[in-house]
Amino acid sequence: MGSLPVVSMLEKKVFLRTARVVLTSVAAAVLFYLAVRGAELVQVWQVVKEMQWSFFSGALVLVLISPFARAWRWKELFRGKVPGYGSLLRAVVTGQTLNFVIPMRSGEVARVFMVGGRRLQVAGTLALEKFLDLSCFLALCLLLPLIWVMPQWLEGPLKSVTLTTGLYLSMVIALAVILPRIKWTAQILHIPRLEKLPVLLGTSFFLWSSSVLVNYFVLLALQVGAPFIAAIVVLIILQVGIAVPSTPGKLGVFQYLAVVGLSLFGVDQNPALAFGLVLHLVVFLPSAVMAALFWATQPARQPVEISA
Repeated sequence: MGSLPVVSMLEKKVFLRTARVVLTSVAAAVLFYLAVRGAELVQVWQVVKEMQWSFFSGALVLVLISPFARAWRWKELFRGKVPGYGSLLRAVVTGQTLNFVIPMRSGEVARVFMVGGRRLQVAGTLALEKFLDLSCFLALCLLLPLIWVMPQWLEGPLKSVTLTTGLYLSMVIALAVILPRIKWTAQILHIPRLEKLPVLLGTSFFLWSSSVLVNYFVLLALQVGAPFIAAIVVLIILQVGIAVPSTPGKLGVFQYLAVVGLSLFGVDQNPALAFGLVLHLVVFLPSAVMAALFWATQPARQPVEISA
């Protein structure tokens, strides 16, 4: 009789997991249908065939450089003993791939376990990394109304996203001030030293600038004809949309958000859908291939630590 509650709990977990897979699959199908509804797939393929490979290559180079910059920034967030750069790079590309394939931000969890050492301290560096990224995202949201006359219906959602991000960052700053005063939490969250700020801010600026440029280079490669500001708007929309746990691989969600974002600039559905499909491959495949190469060529082992 004592085993019945355990069996019931296991059955409940299996049911919830199955229901989540079914719901996300249905959501992917619905969103992908909305993205392609009314599109002429022959015209979409024609847009892709006429791609300008010089701009596409530029986007691909930036995407390939991004994990190296992200791993370098992560390295600067550690104090004392620092995992080797190769271990951090491997964890970064693996985490990016898992975040795309598996919902619920599983990539961050994988990074904590892959790096080894004091896992709470590693988690603290990821919290600081998220703070830097959200600060850049907030800066983009604040900049957008100054450089673009947006549709009135978009002003409310943008203000909500900006306010929510600002409140979240304010809470993080408050915790960063309070937690180091508590003995056991001081070992988890280390505020970076001032001399590291130029590197942290510089790499963060590069990462977000390169994300905008990747969008713009893909627009140029496909000869979509959208202005530079469209690359920023699409980035903000995608960041908000894919931040919510959704479909595996962000399939459907990514394409639908790309089509919606470009529709704000009068871009027809065919080139917008082509943009969503190509951009999806550009931002996902390089990290996935790099992660696969790391795992194929380097057997799992405890990361080597070096002095900071």
